[in-house]
Amino acid sequence: MIKPLLVSADSQPLYQQLYQHVRQAILNGELKRGMQLPSSRSLASQLSLSRNTVLNAYEQLIAEGYLESYSGQGTFVARNLPELDLPTLQSSNQANPSQAQHRLADHALDQIYAPQMTNNATSAHLIGQPLSSGIPAIADFPSGLWQRLQHQQIRHLGKASLGYQAAKGYAPLREAIAKHIGLTRQVQCSPEQILITNGAQAALNLAIHGLLNAGEQVWMEDPGYLGVRGVLLGAGASIVPVPVDHEGLQVASGIALAPHARLVYVTPSHQFPLGSTLSLSRRLQLLEWAAQQQAYILEDDYDSEYRYAGRPIASLYSLDQAERVLYVGTFSKVLFPALRIGYLVVPPNLVEPFTLLRRLADVHTPLINQATLAEFINAGHFSRHLHRMCQLYAQRRDYMLQLLRELGLEVNAPPAGMYCTAWLPAGIDAQMVTSLAAQRGLLIENVNHFALRPLSRQGILLGYAGFSPELMRAGIEQLGQILQQLQTGTIN
Repeated sequence: MIKPLLVSADSQPLYQQLYQHVRQAILNGELKRGMQLPSSRSLASQLSLSRNTVLNAYEQLIAEGYLESYSGQGTFVARNLPELDLPTLQSSNQANPSQAQHRLADHALDQIYAPQMTNNATSAHLIGQPLSSGIPAIADFPSGLWQRLQHQQIRHLGKASLGYQAAKGYAPLREAIAKHIGLTRQVQCSPEQILITNGAQAALNLAIHGLLNAGEQVWMEDPGYLGVRGVLLGAGASIVPVPVDHEGLQVASGIALAPHARLVYVTPSHQFPLGSTLSLSRRLQLLEWAAQQQAYILEDDYDSEYRYAGRPIASLYSLDQAERVLYVGTFSKVLFPALRIGYLVVPPNLVEPFTLLRRLADVHTPLINQATLAEFINAGHFSRHLHRMCQLYAQRRDYMLQLLRELGLEVNAPPAGMYCTAWLPAGIDAQMVTSLAAQRGLLIENVNHFALRPLSRQGILLGYAGFSPELMRAGIEQLGQILQQLQTGTIN
């Protein structure tokens, strides 16, 4: 029975309070594995809540693996529950009063309770899991060449590499990045405007905490990247979900929903997860609004290097005349995830304060990897590797589309990026598909998992960049079997 004490005056939203109550009841064993829960309408009536409050709580529990929902059957406690994590410390300590009690900060709990990316495991684990959407072709990376360059840099830098380094990052690497993005993304900036970070996630964290006060509104693409949603929650932001369509972020909707927002997070070159490109008219509309409102735009250009048809699309940064855009890039998607080197380009007037914030965050990025990457770029290895990967990924994309056409799925796969979006037939639940796929060793993402508001369709993300044709075919055959079993009702 679900009988939480919900307080409308509490600082936490009602759906979050309900979420925490149900989650704790599952972890304590009050709600048993496989137990059916009341429908959202029934529970809303019992607790005198709006149905949307219950739906939001249920959706978060489903996204995190605590509940499972089956079309026409209802919502159940998951039979295979996720591993216990940090928030259970408090409940386990209550069972043994002699142990110290611990309390996490509210903003930390907001981040922990928020839906997480399911592919944030170790790269070694993910290499063998077909169809993951965020894995490059690690097997095709020239690791021998990288090791030789790394050894050269260790000898060249000597003991100077053992001390503290500049917070902005290794100067030759910043120079190489400035040249690269100037040529390929039309991002005209000086090396002084570039701050090297430990991956794009650290760059997003730095920008958001540097620009945003708690309670200020932020437009976020809906559906959108969960990694930035967690950072925004940690910063106390008021997240405004803005719909996305075939032209990218619906700027007019954002203006109507939050005309005085402080910040906009956007992936204009290749929207995550739907794959659309922000149209030129909307780019100009967004820039005009930001200039008028003195708002900032955080442009996440996470995989723009991968474009397989037509000319590369200029960055939003390149169109900005009012210094409202901060540009984020990464090498983790282009080279290998464990590299953990990203960068943030800031307007000239923000260089000094952001450099101080960068040092306070984690001092600096390890020098040897920075120096190795700088040499990898300057010696031409980076451009050659990128050219090879673009050819390889284009072939793998075409093969993935062929396989999906054989299944009869509707697919959104622009000639860019590392994954495609497949829309499921009516009546097929994406969460059920991803759960069954995981049992078969596949890592498939539920598109709805990335949405703050329910989507009208059920879809899944399918990665092709990191997997051979043999692995892709085996994975898609398994997916086909799952879909057939769901359609015929023959799931064991």
